[in-house]
Amino acid sequence: MLFAVFGISAAALGASLARLGVVNDIVVLATCVCCVLLLLAERWRPGPRGQLTREMRVFVAGLVVWFLFIVQANLLGLKIVSGHNWEFIGFLVFVGCLGYISAYRIFANEERLLAIGKELKSPAGFNPQFFRKVFRSSLVSNSLRVMFL
Repeated sequence: MLFAVFGISAAALGASLARLGVVNDIVVLATCVCCVLLLLAERWRPGPRGQLTREMRVFVAGLVVWFLFIVQANLLGLKIVSGHNWEFIGFLVFVGCLGYISAYRIFANEERLLAIGKELKSPAGFNPQFFRKVFRSSLVSNSLRVMFL
């Protein structure tokens, strides 16, 4: 965000857009390197660590793929590598991973709710008619109590 303010101000004051583009590529590459170093430092931190869940592994995999495409696009902007800018494909992979995580959680939640529903419908001591009558009578008695008090 700081670079955005700096870049807009510098462009308004007449700085070269090409030079600002080079500075932006360097800032993005430095940010990517810092993020990777922080992830590696967290991984090698001493002490107990839990295993990553399936959702987190998918998230990290999508993020790493996107980072690789970001690095390629910014190296392309610095003219260190040649080729085409395919950063949008990395973003598409990342969004696909987020969609997979959302769908996985939705289906897991629905499966859990169906299991609860089946347990409640089992004839082992649960009578839904009894609970409906109790609920209706308590609802009516509470309504009458509110009306006459």
